Amino acid sequence: MTTMTRRAAIVAVCVLALSMTACSNNSGGKIVGKWKVVGGSKQEEMKSMTDMGAAMYFEFTADSKFKVGFLSINPGNEKLIEVMNNEPSMAAMSGTYSLSMGDTVNFAGGKGSFGGKDKATTQFKRNGDKATMTDPDGTSLDLELVK
Repeated sequence: MTTMTRRAAIVAVCVLALSMTACSNNSGGKIVGKWKVVGGSKQEEMKSMTDMGAAMYFEFTADSKFKVGFLSINPGNEKLIEVMNNEPSMAAMSGTYSLSMGDTVNFAGGKGSFGGKDKATTQFKRNGDKATMTDPDGTSLDLELVK
């Protein structure tokens, strides 16, 4: 191998390595955990859930699975939460997720899980035990890590 070819190969490897890091996802392992919805752009819908003693949650696992459901915020209403999580007309769902460039998270769920669509995309930005998910239409959810 000539010196010129060797230099070209080294430059190509460096460019490839840099481009791979530039396309990485900022969320990485930071998304994994159970996140309670504590606020966001649809306050009125969330207030009715809070009045019932419930909160919506997102749970992300390390094996790229997610679940959305309800959890109790008032002691004694666990039966209500169980009914809500098993009611087909409620928002409880599950599926898989993948991480893309920047803060992008791609969801894939059951047929029509996302407002009639099979897939959805959101931006997930974490700051300590708090995070915000923002959809392309500007709808946002404020999240808090459940300990």
